[in-house]
Amino acid sequence: MPPAKDNSAERKKIAEHVVKHIDEALETGWVKVFYQPVIRALTGQLCGAESLARWIDPELGFLYPDLFIGALEDSNQIHKLDCWIVRKVCSDISERIHNGLDAVPVSVNFSRLDFESTDMLKVLEDAVDEYDIPRDYIHVEITESMIVSDAELMSTVIESFRSTGYEVWMDDFGSGYSSLTLLKDYHFDTLKLDMEF
Repeated sequence: MPPAKDNSAERKKIAEHVVKHIDEALETGWVKVFYQPVIRALTGQLCGAESLARWIDPELGFLYPDLFIGALEDSNQIHKLDCWIVRKVCSDISERIHNGLDAVPVSVNFSRLDFESTDMLKVLEDAVDEYDIPRDYIHVEITESMIVSDAELMSTVIESFRSTGYEVWMDDFGSGYSSLTLLKDYHFDTLKLDMEF
């Protein structure tokens, strides 16, 4: 059996491309928001959506998040993507509401690094005000690993979002850091279990 192909050189090339072209990608529409539906199990009805970033590059083709999120975090540029996602989600929700179409709440994912470099609550509040949508159309997702990496910061972040009127969800609970005391010490509106839990 031949050895598995080492794609680390290819991943490094993609990462360098992402770091160099993030501003252009956001400005020219290479980055898209895909909406993953949230379905209520008892009724089978659509009750929300999760916003997911996808990068469709004119040179490299379709890039999944594992090919660009880490590169943006390592280069301290992840906030550019996440701020853009917030504005795009708010814009899309606003367009549906103001055109008389059905709209559902959408969750947005943040990186811990966002909160170290940017006031993400202000970014979200500015977008909600600009696009004139109710706060309950946006849910903020925090991963379990973010809390483990900086509990004090994330405690402040969670409470600031909740006290302003946003639901805060924990994503990936059970992905390796799990402790039920985490649920006792923090207030979440929804808990999303990791598939391996």
